[in-house]
Amino acid sequence: MGQLSGNSCNIITILPLGVSCDSINASTPDATNGLIALFVTGGTPPYTINWDNGLQGSPITNLLPGNYVATVSDYYGDFTATTTCNVGYDSFYIEKFEDCKTPGNFIYYLADLPSTFISGKIYNLTTQNGCWFSSGTTLYTGETYYNYFAETNYQPYNDCVSCLPPPIPPVIYPNELCMTVSSYLGNSTSQINFTSGNTINGYPSWTSVTPSYAIYYNTGMTRWEVLSWSGSGVPSFNFPSAPPLGSWSVNGAPLTNVNVVTGTCVSIPMTIVCNKTNPTCDGVNNGVISVITTGGIPTYTYSINGITYQPSSTFIGLSAGIYTIYVKDSLNNIVTQSVTLVPMSSVVNYVLNLSLTPLSVQTNIGTTSTKTWYWRIDVTPTLPPTQTISFNINFAVNMTGSTLGFISTTTDNVINGTPINTSTLGLPVVGPVTSSSTILNKPCESYIKSVSAYTTTYSASITGNGYITGTTVQTITTPTLHETTCALTGTITDTMTINILSLLPNTCSTLSNVVPPLYMSLTKNGLVAVGREL
Repeated sequence: MGQLSGNSCNIITILPLGVSCDSINASTPDATNGLIALFVTGGTPPYTINWDNGLQGSPITNLLPGNYVATVSDYYGDFTATTTCNVGYDSFYIEKFEDCKTPGNFIYYLADLPSTFISGKIYNLTTQNGCWFSSGTTLYTGETYYNYFAETNYQPYNDCVSCLPPPIPPVIYPNELCMTVSSYLGNSTSQINFTSGNTINGYPSWTSVTPSYAIYYNTGMTRWEVLSWSGSGVPSFNFPSAPPLGSWSVNGAPLTNVNVVTGTCVSIPMTIVCNKTNPTCDGVNNGVISVITTGGIPTYTYSINGITYQPSSTFIGLSAGIYTIYVKDSLNNIVTQSVTLVPMSSVVNYVLNLSLTPLSVQTNIGTTSTKTWYWRIDVTPTLPPTQTISFNINFAVNMTGSTLGFISTTTDNVINGTPINTSTLGLPVVGPVTSSSTILNKPCESYIKSVSAYTTTYSASITGNGYITGTTVQTITTPTLHETTCALTGTITDTMTINILSLLPNTCSTLSNVVPPLYMSLTKNGLVAVGREL
């Protein structure tokens, strides 16, 4: 059991006196949180422990890294032992300096170290690659650093004697997810809230209430999927090591987009932009309002009165005025915007004029009577050079008269028309139109016969400062009568009217569509004689 020895009191003790130490490193080279504890055997306790820094006892705390010498004596002072204990340090601060090998680049250096590193020391590095942006970052192994206090050749120090693997940050899964489903074909969008559910296949899952879905990881397909999906296509997300956040693929529905974000669904506020086309002029209903809608939850419907809604975002056939546009999304959220339509130009009213002037009074030549009329068609005010009025000129000739026995009355009508400047005069002809008709014989009892001689229509147009002129010559012939006192009469009446077809272009222009008819008439009294008809 070892060598025995006695003292002045003849008490036997066990030899030798043994001393060992254990330490806890300081956190950094300049930290004062190191600790040393001594373990003493042999001799006679209690022991006296004195340290070279003036401290006594065991353990001693609040130590800087370094060597500490302890002297231990037993109770009787018969035995003394000396031991040296070391306090190390576990991590180091870094500072940013310019890269010695590549000027202009920056790396981080180990600072607060002596000019040489401690052989075999493991330095912990939390960041694997790249630069660090603040002092005080804890370092891990596996990287090469330059010693700020090293020799001028700036040789790198590579501590890979016992490199630790870089840490893998834990995956953080959110408690809530929001899934937005957009169908471009149907112009609709819906949002679904998911909350944390049970673990499925070793991965977290999320469930929704309406509709009843579950987002889970399918280990066989190695992707995130949705259980009991009833929408278009099959949505999936191919990132197993991260939360299912981002744009999902939708197999079988190319016009459908599924996107998942963290947190509770928050609808984007609905906004509208109204584009307009003003009516061409006041009183014309050709204005247009179209609406572009973003945000909210489609499908959208649109109204111009707040009562009746339509799927189309365009309103047509609008006159000048102030309108309120209403847009409603699928959640019945409504936004409004006021739109004012103003006419592009003021209205110009054109009048198509038809005038008639007798050129000659009634003249008798034997049994024939003739009268000539002058007529003119123009527009007031004068049309612009690019504007054209198209119309038809209608002539209707009626004749009335009475005769005795086998006596007859003949009437004739001649029409001439001429287009002036940029006007036109079309079918049936341009030039004279002559007609001739005979009233059938009637007895002497003054019975009046009325017949339509003929009708004809001219096509015509006036552009800019054009106009149309013409003449109508009316003639009525009665026979020479004998042996009777019955009066013979004959009348020819021309009615001239205009049927307006169009005004092109009609921007801010209106046109009188009724022109009063003009009547041209000539009356002839028969000649009276005594005796038989020759």
